[in-house]
Amino acid sequence: MFQRINERSFQSAILQLIGAAVGVLSTLFIYPRDLNLYGIYGFLTNTASLLVPFITMGFGSVLLRFYPKYQHEVTQVRNGFFGFILAGYSFGFLLFGLVFIGITWFGIHWVKEEGGLSPYVIYLLPFTFMLVFYELTAQLCINFQKIQWTAIAGLLLKCVLPTLFILQIAGYMGTTWFIWCLLLYYAISIVVILYFLIQSEGIKFQWNRTFMQGAHRRPLFQFAAFSVLSGASSVIALRMDSFFVGSLTNAESSGLFTLAMFMSNVVFIPATAITDAMNPSVSKCSHDRNSDQLQILYRKSSINMLWSTALLVIVLWICFEPLSRIMPQSGKILQIEQALLFLLLARLLDAGTGINHHLLAYSKHYRYELYLLILMAVVNVLLNLWFIPKFGITGAALATFVSIGIYNLLKTWVVWKLLKIHPFDLNTFKIIIIGLVLWILFPRSWSSGNDYLDLVLYAGAVCSIYLGLVYWMDCSNELNGFVHKYLHRFGKKATTR
Repeated sequence: MFQRINERSFQSAILQLIGAAVGVLSTLFIYPRDLNLYGIYGFLTNTASLLVPFITMGFGSVLLRFYPKYQHEVTQVRNGFFGFILAGYSFGFLLFGLVFIGITWFGIHWVKEEGGLSPYVIYLLPFTFMLVFYELTAQLCINFQKIQWTAIAGLLLKCVLPTLFILQIAGYMGTTWFIWCLLLYYAISIVVILYFLIQSEGIKFQWNRTFMQGAHRRPLFQFAAFSVLSGASSVIALRMDSFFVGSLTNAESSGLFTLAMFMSNVVFIPATAITDAMNPSVSKCSHDRNSDQLQILYRKSSINMLWSTALLVIVLWICFEPLSRIMPQSGKILQIEQALLFLLLARLLDAGTGINHHLLAYSKHYRYELYLLILMAVVNVLLNLWFIPKFGITGAALATFVSIGIYNLLKTWVVWKLLKIHPFDLNTFKIIIIGLVLWILFPRSWSSGNDYLDLVLYAGAVCSIYLGLVYWMDCSNELNGFVHKYLHRFGKKATTR
């Protein structure tokens, strides 16, 4: 099972890393040229993401958890399940639209006027609409093991976004056209992905009254109610820092924090691909109550998420100074170094604890996930309100690190107490030791005098040493198996020549 998961996650990770490479080039040479525009983009996308769980009303999680139950049902019932999910999404957005229009009609503003963000609040409505239905397509792709499709959409976005930035910076379009063109891209992506899913999987969003009967309705609505609360708590805990930076500071600070968040998201790309690929298998094993297979998935997820994330964290941290020096407005970029450090450490904690979120969310103990998320949300909000006025974007990153650390450690302990499984073994500590040694001993202060050459030398040396040690110490069976597989293929090709 994990071999198939590994192949899907590898394909998705490759596509996402290509997109990240394009994004890195854009981040180096394009986005810093207009930090105000980047701040507006970050404010809209992060705030819209903050609103998504309230609008989806938990039906995205219902789709992931209960699809294994309905995938083998007759076509009418299966398509009725999809129609039920779409109805939930549509009702949530209609309700949100009425509330949003009412709030803006009465002129309630909650961002600083001098920050330059207030005129763009109105665009939160269409932005949120697109993100809601983009999430629906992503959830469907996960169910049907087509995560590479959303990875392709993400890769294309990495090309579209810098193109729009260049056009705006060059004066060919204003900020309003920039926003509408971005929304158009999301709309096209949603339509194309849904079209191919309908063609390849026969999806139809049909209404079926079966799902309003008590036997079906009760568990679906119960889990939806749990999911909307847990999803809201999750985004408050994980996204509230971006909202507070945009609200309590200004567009430029929002742009700098968005830049730091982008960098920390890049290092988590392989871990995200692994999580997405394992999602259906965790759901199925939880439904079948296969605890032995869950233990295997848990440990393999932790090991592979940790070593891949740690590699990119170390490379980014060691290369940050020469990287910042070749970027436009390098003096301002250097201001995010401390914030970036806390965000990277948060990513490491997230990766090292594996798929604990799915294990709890898809088990009969899913309510504990809600309690932990509410705790993290409260801690994160309080810390943001305390730290941001004192430390700016560094305070927001510190709040994220502390809240995510508490959340993941407590959640891992809860999984152990309730399910009697944990993600750690000897390989976990091997990876931690390798990472710490490289982090501490690598000569970061050494320089050739050329920033571009430093980047190549630093990254090449760190990757070679790190991967060599991880391979030699046999930390990941999947990594070693992948290397052996392609070495064997290469050897066969060489001998046939």
